[in-house]
Amino acid sequence: MTSYLSADRSVQILLSSGCNPSADDLVSTWTLHLVNAWQRGFPLVSRPFAEIAKAHGASEAEVRSAFCSAKANGWIDRIGPVWAPRTVGWSTLAAAPVPAERLHEAGSIIARYPEINHNYARSGAELNLWFVLTAPTENAGRSLLVTLSQEIGAPIYLFPLVREYHIDLGFDFVQGGKAQARERVPKTPCDRWRTQALSKREQQLFAILSEGLPLVPQPYRQIAEQCGCVESDVVQQIAHWLAEGTMRRFGAVVRHRALGWTANAMAVWAVPPALVDELGVQLAAEPEVHLCYRREPVPEVWPYTLYAMVHGSDSTHVAQVVSAIQRRLALDRFSHRLLFSTHCFKQTGARYVRSRAA
Repeated sequence: MTSYLSADRSVQILLSSGCNPSADDLVSTWTLHLVNAWQRGFPLVSRPFAEIAKAHGASEAEVRSAFCSAKANGWIDRIGPVWAPRTVGWSTLAAAPVPAERLHEAGSIIARYPEINHNYARSGAELNLWFVLTAPTENAGRSLLVTLSQEIGAPIYLFPLVREYHIDLGFDFVQGGKAQARERVPKTPCDRWRTQALSKREQQLFAILSEGLPLVPQPYRQIAEQCGCVESDVVQQIAHWLAEGTMRRFGAVVRHRALGWTANAMAVWAVPPALVDELGVQLAAEPEVHLCYRREPVPEVWPYTLYAMVHGSDSTHVAQVVSAIQRRLALDRFSHRLLFSTHCFKQTGARYVRSRAA
């Protein structure tokens, strides 16, 4: 079996992952390499693990075992899709100001709902509880937000996506920064929402894929049996969703915190409308920026329009990275905030389900 990381880098990653790099753990180097390499472009063939094995000079069993290990260790959430925002439903970023003594309780309440996929406590602003909500329709989503506000006893403010400059969350655990995309990534802002109705079978496939591929030799065949169709239908539908942009990427979805990237910073700037697109495209091109987008401000509450996410293993270093980017792009001329996550209540893939408590 070939090792694709240096010994020093292997030990560094394993230590940051909370692993003891004993002799038995050397196989983790292989596992982390596969996770790193297959965050996108996962093979759409009958036996995808065998296809990956060919590319790495390994056996199908070794590759499957590596991905099973990554899943068991919590290094990946799933092998599956990252859906493009607002293409098959409605979603929004939201935040609430919660007294410190009730923050954990409020975060736990919100995390119970399946419509919530990312839920963090953040420092650096009065709005200290942040989450992403997805729903089949805007009405359903807004109705749930009213319920959540009542349950946590705090106002909830919405920051809908206006334009995306870069939304991926693929990581390069070898070199640091963004994972290299195999597909061409648009370099211009995208604000063309392709919200569409799905057939009953498409809805079923959408839900199954959102949970992740079964880690069996022929995962698409197993999914096809669940959906009452044939394997080629599943593969073709995934390819179609990727081609039209409904699916952002298809591959290993990592849990970056479990792999040592625990310094999670959200940087925001109050950039005027006339400048935000130009600066957003420039900001998205920075290698340390994993997400970059424009959102609606809330007058007299939250004036910020341009957002970027930067992740790392050390908060001091992340703050220095953001500061350097800010100076380089002259973003420091605008009002800005840097919010670090202090607790993760929930981190899962988006679930476009009907509003109901879990």
